Amino acid sequence: MPVAGRNNDVIPDSSVRYFAGALTNGASRDMNVNGSSTSVNFTYSAPGSAIVYLTSLRLIMLDPGTQAISAFGSIAGGLSNGLQLTWQINGSVYNFATFTNNGEIAVFFDYSGALLLQGFLDDYDATILTLNFPVPITLDGGQSDYIRWVVQDNLTPITAMQSAVIGYRKT
Repeated sequence: MPVAGRNNDVIPDSSVRYFAGALTNGASRDMNVNGSSTSVNFTYSAPGSAIVYLTSLRLIMLDPGTQAISAFGSIAGGLSNGLQLTWQINGSVYNFATFTNNGEIAVFFDYSGALLLQGFLDDYDATILTLNFPVPITLDGGQSDYIRWVVQDNLTPITAMQSAVIGYRKT
């Protein structure tokens, strides 16, 4: 039933299924890999022929030490080639941005916090970042659409790094 004075185009909660999906390389979520000689892709694709709507992207880095603006995590001096965020829609690939240091990440991502997770993963500093999409990114599984991180440097000095998308699909 429509609510008086409300936008009736809003999708009711009963007609959508919300989800979170990890960006992976094969079965691995661990992005702290060496992509300096051969880049390593971490991808999320819409399952089967489903159409999904991505509303945000999360990135978490567990990396003790000073995280200066010019560093990437705590990798002093930043990255040479960077961590690239791309997506493919209907066969066209879009390069959103390539990040080489914490300052560049801070421009695009909302900083959710740096936490000392005591008793969790040996008390590492966790930097949690969120990129909210003002208009959802639509991925069509039937078109092989995807969102992807491309690791183009050695990220093995970072203790742990993972990413996930959050979104919905209509039922």
